[in-house]
Amino acid sequence: MDFRKRLLKKSEVVEEQNLYSYVEFNEYYNSVITQRELYENYLAKKCWLSKKQHLYLKGKCKVCGKTTRFKLDFMYSDGKTPNFRERLSCSICSLNNRQRYIVSYLQEEYKNNKKIYMYEQVTAVYNAVKIFAQDNLIGSEFINRNLKSGSVYDGILHENAEYLSFGDEKFDIIVSNDVFEHVNDVQKCFNEAHRVLKTNGKLIMSVPFYPDKDKTIRRAEIINNEIVYYTDAIYHGNPMSEDGSLVFFDFGWDILHMIKMAGFKEAYVKAYYSKEYGYLGRIPLVFEAIKS
Repeated sequence: MDFRKRLLKKSEVVEEQNLYSYVEFNEYYNSVITQRELYENYLAKKCWLSKKQHLYLKGKCKVCGKTTRFKLDFMYSDGKTPNFRERLSCSICSLNNRQRYIVSYLQEEYKNNKKIYMYEQVTAVYNAVKIFAQDNLIGSEFINRNLKSGSVYDGILHENAEYLSFGDEKFDIIVSNDVFEHVNDVQKCFNEAHRVLKTNGKLIMSVPFYPDKDKTIRRAEIINNEIVYYTDAIYHGNPMSEDGSLVFFDFGWDILHMIKMAGFKEAYVKAYYSKEYGYLGRIPLVFEAIKS
């Protein structure tokens, strides 16, 4: 088999690895990065040279359960390297790389009568989970600080992640997709997630994560109802606000300590990768925590 065929060879097995520390991450990184960089640099060059600066990768979507094409382009990127995490959208369900993995992970975790809570309600991800979880799914959005958690506004449940309205031990699974970087007190959020989870319940979450950093950097803080900026303001897209959501944290490895401080018995980073299922981006990551 020549080099190009080896580079493009696909497997129907998703590579997954639980990582509990930077040491484990670094060892794993060094074992896989060379081939992944070669493959993704090849795709980036091919994408850049195409007339419309995008291309479609054939593969299978675990959410749709069908053969599909994943669109790769330079949206949300530096213009040189595609943003693999936020692109590779499925031609059928339109979910991107990160979203598809979370939904497919929930499909495998979900069993009848398992209660799921998601910190989102007006998103494509929520709608995809609703298909199989149905009435066992509760979703919410953060509307504004003037509303009390549990309020319903225009059919949307408002919840402040720092002060959830739910009773203790209500859910089997909690899902947070790029939410916790936008809160003022992330430790309160982890405490609340732990409180409303049942014993052996799971918190599954994604956040922008910097694996080369030991400690989390606080970018901003709310003090006496005023925002204090410690570095340049960065905003991410928010379906509830045209202004976007302010980023309060750049997370490092101490996020695992924060999670365990909330009472979780186990917390780790789950690395995943698959050419066949369009899970690319060097070392894609999600976090998982288990309540004792």
